[in-house]
Amino acid sequence: MEIIHGNSLRDVLASNGAMNAETVLQILYAIASPLDYVHSHNVVHKDLKPENIVITETGEVKIIDFGTATLHNKIHENDVIVGTPEFMSPEQLSGDIVGPQGDIYALGIIAYMMFTGCFPFPLGTKLDDFFNGLRPSFTGVNSEVAAVLEKATHVDIDSRYQTVIEFVNVLAMACNFQLG
Repeated sequence: MEIIHGNSLRDVLASNGAMNAETVLQILYAIASPLDYVHSHNVVHKDLKPENIVITETGEVKIIDFGTATLHNKIHENDVIVGTPEFMSPEQLSGDIVGPQGDIYALGIIAYMMFTGCFPFPLGTKLDDFFNGLRPSFTGVNSEVAAVLEKATHVDIDSRYQTVIEFVNVLAMACNFQLG
């Protein structure tokens, strides 16, 4: 395994707060390619969160901790739900099979945090609130970005973006951002 020196996205957000759209999209594009690769090989991360995204000392963005990753459509071996509730899609919270759209859901939450420096959930949210269907609120970003994030985190899997690349490209258009 590669030894990575750097800071987690969580640490970067704690130190710097909200990021500008260009920085957010550069990080998301760096995440999109490897996620798209693993998704194309039928693997789902299932625990995307700022702690599992590292920005190295040279500025590279790495996804770490594939410890909860599974093959898409894998039947559960036990009844334990593994992940971080704030970033878990409704299907993952309910113990259903999780596909690439589960990672897209988590990335929508992470994107919002990068844009605003805040969670899209009220302060004092409890674990039961997530299991009872609490939906994220995307205030603090413009309506075009909010609409993209709402689609990425839609309750209905089929209403979400089909690939992480599609999600990031549509988000970039909503921000009037062009890479390169």
